[in-house]
Amino acid sequence: MEKNIIELIANSLTYIEDNLKNSVTLKDIAQQACMSVSLYSRLFRSIFGISAKDYVIKRKLTLAAKELVFTSESITSIALKYGYSGYEQFSRLFKRVYHLSPREYRKRGIYLETFPKSSLSIISKGGSFMCNFDGSKFKDALSNSEYSLAMGIDIDYFGRVNEQYGRKAGDVVLVTIQERIKEVMNELNISGEVFRTGADEFVVLTNIGKDLAMQFAKKIIEDYR
Repeated sequence: MEKNIIELIANSLTYIEDNLKNSVTLKDIAQQACMSVSLYSRLFRSIFGISAKDYVIKRKLTLAAKELVFTSESITSIALKYGYSGYEQFSRLFKRVYHLSPREYRKRGIYLETFPKSSLSIISKGGSFMCNFDGSKFKDALSNSEYSLAMGIDIDYFGRVNEQYGRKAGDVVLVTIQERIKEVMNELNISGEVFRTGADEFVVLTNIGKDLAMQFAKKIIEDYR
């Protein structure tokens, strides 16, 4: 793929992120990238394996979910802030991704960035590129001296879930597993942060000893064996 095309797609990710609180359309994004809607949509899906429309929806809902947990702002106000027509539309899309209503999600009080911002980097002059998640938050946390342990968790055969049952089923798996990781941390009184660092990879940053780390790992494995 040509270098300038990769740069345009990469820049469009920033444009999307800057406009998540606006009623940005796929046409707006494609125009910003100097492409037709059909070309942009085709390139985006070929690179990230997800439609641009679904990516925008998941990023909006991810930020909205954070506000549900960490603010007391009304759900309708949050919905309107992220460009939804009202509570009903917001709740329908939110439940489709998180399998909880916004009210239920707020009541539970556990926030995890299951769908982080994607990134796209050119790695050679010939047009080779690498797509991944934006790791800035993870790097900042990793440099935090309070964390002495990083535990990697990945989902075996996750690709098969997407292939056999579709991406909606894959999203359910991602949300469920990341939530369960946090629940086990709470059950064992483990403080720390959980990051999704790859398609099926998570990292827990914490500050616990070997015995508790083994107990935590064993419980996670037993839950999903």
